[in-house]
Amino acid sequence: MPDNTFLIARIRINSKNCTNLNWIVEQVSPYKEFDPFAVPDKLLEHIYLLYKQTYKSLDSKLLIKDKYALFKYNRWILLENEDGDVCTFMLYSSKNYGIKLGITASDDSRIAKKALIMFHIKAFNVVGVIGEISPPLEGKIIDHVPKIKTSQVSHIIDKEIKPLTGGYHYKRQIADLGAKTKRLVGKLKS
Repeated sequence: MPDNTFLIARIRINSKNCTNLNWIVEQVSPYKEFDPFAVPDKLLEHIYLLYKQTYKSLDSKLLIKDKYALFKYNRWILLENEDGDVCTFMLYSSKNYGIKLGITASDDSRIAKKALIMFHIKAFNVVGVIGEISPPLEGKIIDHVPKIKTSQVSHIIDKEIKPLTGGYHYKRQIADLGAKTKRLVGKLKS
């Protein structure tokens, strides 16, 4: 059974916690347990705004309809710039096999975009971290992360998929967004 405890990690982009991600699947520092009802509204608004800005550029429809829907993810990693402002985030859900990336976004700064890419490359190489990625992110990280064959995907994510040629890409229905092309990456626990 996955652990549904809400955890949040706020880390500086250039800190050691951003380079060594062995902590990411565990409930250890820099994670702190948090009460979703105690998240400051200003922070929640900021994360939701980053999400909307990033995802609106990819699709006219949004999966997350309001800021409170962000709480469907229970592992939050917020990367801060040198001023302490959240400039990049990754929201994961805990699963039986570890954690699965749900949504990720950054502001328009070069440092935030680079941090997002580097973080994903490192995270998807940690045992127990997986994610369904779309073409924009795939093009930036695919040569540096483990790939999971489509023959395993349905069983892992417990969703119906339509495999595409090549053995790694598939389409699946995502809420009211319609069919989207995805690719599962990361390292499964044995």
